[in-house]
Parts: sequence; C-alpha cells; structure tokens
Amino acid sequence: NCLSRTRLRGRQGMRVWSSLILGTLACAYSASAFSSAPSGGIPSSLRSGKLGVASSTRSGLRPSLSLKMEERKYSLADQVARFERAKKEKNERFLNIDSVYDGSYLKGKRVMITGGNKGLGLAITAELKSQGAEVVVVGRQTSPELDALGVTVVEGVDVTDEDAIKGKLIDALGGKGVDILINNAGYFWEEHETLDNLSMKEDMKQISICALGPLHVSAALANAGLINDGGRIAIISSQAGSAEGRFTQN
Repeated sequence: NCLSRTRLRGRQGMRVWSSLILGTLACAYSASAFSSAPSGGIPSSLRSGKLGVASSTRSGLRPSLSLKMEERKYSLADQVARFERAKKEKNERFLNIDSVYDGSYLKGKRVMITGGNKGLGLAITAELKSQGAEVVVVGRQTSPELDALGVTVVEGVDVTDEDAIKGKLIDALGGKGVDILINNAGYFWEEHETLDNLSMKEDMKQISICALGPLHVSAALANAGLINDGGRIAIISSQAGSAEGRFTQN
C-alpha cells in the first residue's frame, strides 16, 4: 500500500495511518445495514448498493473541520505537499492523530483484515490487538512480525483466488462472524508507469487485488452470514486510485 511511501515513514508513520483508518471506521458505519439483515442473509440495502452512513462524536475521528477545509474541492494528491500544508495551517487533526482518535470501541470486537503481514496492514493489526480486539489476519503468508503479535493468522489465501476465498477463508472462521472486515490487501507497481511502458498484466493484477478482491471477500462473508449484525466493512484504497497520483508518486 503506497500510504507507507509518504514522508510519514517508520513506526510513527504507520501508527498515524492505522489510527486514521480505524478512527474513520468508527465514524463511517459502512455496513450499518447489516443490523437489519435476517440471520445468514444479505440486506436489501446492500444488494441495491444503498448503504447507510452515520457519524460519531464520541469516538474515532470527530467531524470538526474548519471552514477553510470544508471549502476545498478535493484533497491534494501530492502527499508531501499535503503534509506541508497541514503544518502551515497548524491542523491538529492531521498532525496529531491522538488528539481525535479513540480506539476503545474496538475492545472485544472480532476483526478480520486481509494483507496484515507487513506495512500498513501490520500496523493496523498491532493497533487492533493493543485495543483488545480479536484479530484474524488473512493473506498469502505470515511474517515474523505478525507471528509475534499472537493473533490468528490464516495463510494461503490470495484475494484473487475465488476458491480460496469461498473455501479456506470461510472455513477458517469456523462459523463465527466478524464485527469488522478490513479489506487492506493491495498492490502497486513500483515502476513509474507511462504510455511507453503500459503493462496489461500489471494493470489487471492491480485491479484484481485492489478493486475486485475487496468485493469478493466482502461478498463471500456476507453470503455465508459471517458479518455480524451492525457489522462494518472498510476498504482501503491508495494514491494509485488517483489520476493525479501518477504525477506525484511520492
């Protein structure tokens, strides 16, 4: 995930990004429609694509943006420039994540995350664990750093492998649902891509992992009735999804 490519590098950088994502998850009830779903079924709102969104001022990131920020039409794709702007504006919400983040809501929650063996996924997993969540990490392989956290790890599952998703991933849950699903597994071609070196193979690989992967993992859990009532689904994207991102790639 290219979030790890910003100037906010290292342990502190990953702590900021993981807290930002989990804080946002507290505010955005991405799968709130599951609360009205019959046992083992998929809510009609999910089938129609109309998911409810709610916000919270008690925990997570509080929606307290300045007028100047509200007037912006879009976020800067240049992450370094975005960080510099935040410093100039003394944007406490951006510069000090602990001033707005409260992860206590995660205690006792069962959370599944894909691609949690390194980088941002590992940082999110560590934060989930520290907040008292029951964590299940799914991916192709584990890592010494992930093993050291003492969470449940399900290896041998590629988010582009439909059989593995519907088989090994579902079986590993043992019929016990999750409160939160975090689709974190991602891929970004390291080369600076231009019209001169376009690669169909690389482009399709990225689309399969970053776009279709979350869709199929989420659908598999929903169809198996493994998203608990009131459950939430998070899908992490990156700068790679921005047209402007290709001109910055920092």
